[in-house]
Parts: sequence; structure tokens; C-alpha cells
Amino acid sequence: MLPGPTLLKACPHCSRPFLVPTLTSGNTFGAIQYSDGKTVAPMLPEMPRFHLCRDCGKPFWISEAPELGRTDELSGELPRDLQTARVPSADEYLEALQKGLARGEEEERTLRLGWWWAVNDPERALRAQEAPPPRPEGWEVELSRLTGLLDRDDPTHRLFLGEMARQQGRFEEAVQLLSESIPEGLQPAARGLLALVEKGSRRVEPLPRPN
Repeated sequence: MLPGPTLLKACPHCSRPFLVPTLTSGNTFGAIQYSDGKTVAPMLPEMPRFHLCRDCGKPFWISEAPELGRTDELSGELPRDLQTARVPSADEYLEALQKGLARGEEEERTLRLGWWWAVNDPERALRAQEAPPPRPEGWEVELSRLTGLLDRDDPTHRLFLGEMARQQGRFEEAVQLLSESIPEGLQPAARGLLALVEKGSRRVEPLPRPN
């Protein structure tokens, strides 16, 4: 991993400055891909598009936060307590949706995928013998809203749809979705999901690494 310049931006609500790390290059060494499509890669950290201010707590799109400059080029002493903005919780993603922060289908899909991954996050650190926590009330309703934003003709979306069907125990539907034509690059993920269906698993699990 080769870090790029660190940007200094300001919250568009309260003008509190915060840091935005960038990458010049990265790699997937040691990465874990999960069944819901989220990848945790130490050498290629995720750069979410949507954040909350640590000071005022209000949500915003990073692209809309005014840029103050690069930390290595700014003159004067920077505040010592500078931090990055905060990634929202599952409830905060839903609150952002309720407040109308998604302007169009693409932004709504981004927020709903963020919500889904946040709901699934508690399962990622569990050992195989540990029971996953119950999913939040209204989970299936919100999940159905996400499925309505996905295109079955898109192979990546179809993997998402197959995983959602699997998590809800609709295994026959999951098999049908995951058995349709998939590009070669996505076939390892599809096979991993089908293996989880075969063993009757509904939990979020790491997928086998491609050989």
C-alpha cells in the first residue's frame, strides 16, 4: 500500500475540518471477501463516499465537502485533534434515507448497500460455533427495498440478489440466481455462495480465496 496525500476538508454543515486519506496504490494482499460482497483489505482500505461529521453528527457526501487543501502543503499549524469523518451505523444510513439525502437511484443504492453491510458487520468477527445476533426489526422490509434497486441482468447485482435470498432462507431462489450465466471473474464468488446454500447457511461468511 502506498498512501497518497491527505486532504483536509470541511463539514458542509458546521465547517469542522476533517481528514480524507488517499491512496496512490494498493493491493488485495490479505483481503477477505464476504458473502455479501463487502471486501476488507488491509492494503486497500475502503474509502466510503458517505460520512457523518464527528462534531455536529450530520451526514454528508464526501464529494460535497469543501476542500481546504493538502495537509503537506498547508501553512500554519493544523489542529491536533483532526480525525477522519465517521462511517454511519445501520440506523444512521436509514435516517439519511428518510431525510432524502439520496438524490436518485444510484445514491439510494449506495446508502442501502451501506446499511446492509452495516447490519451484517457484527457477524464478520464471529467464530463458526458462535450464533449470529438477531437481525434488526424491519430488516426484511428494508432488504426488499434494496432488491428493488438491483438489476438482475447485471451479474454483480445478481450475486447480491442471490446472497439476499440465501440470508432470508430462500435457497431455491438463491440457487436459480447464482446458477445463471456469470462472467469468469465473478464465478469464484458464485461458487462460494452456492456452497453456503448447499450447507443451508444463512449467515454472512468469508468466501474462499480464488486459487
